[in-house]
Amino acid sequence: MLRRIAVILVLGGVALVAAPRVAEADCRTTQVCWYQAGRRVCRSEVTCTRTPVCTYVNRCVPQRICTTSYGRTTCIYRDVCTSQRVCT
Repeated sequence: MLRRIAVILVLGGVALVAAPRVAEADCRTTQVCWYQAGRRVCRSEVTCTRTPVCTYVNRCVPQRICTTSYGRTTCIYRDVCTSQRVCT
């Protein structure tokens, strides 16, 4: 549940209202409004933070396992892989 909190400040007949709103993912819009000469005037500011982009990188190392039995050598070849998360 999103809660919106409005801050109202009255100075010399001018009412200031600051109400943060969630605009998009990772962006926040703050709107500041006041009354001037009987009219409502508003100003908005958008502040965004960058979301890291992550990928997975597989690193593989070839491995050979050989066994000798009764003078005969048998080898098994396989890759040993690890997955690593890389974020930029």
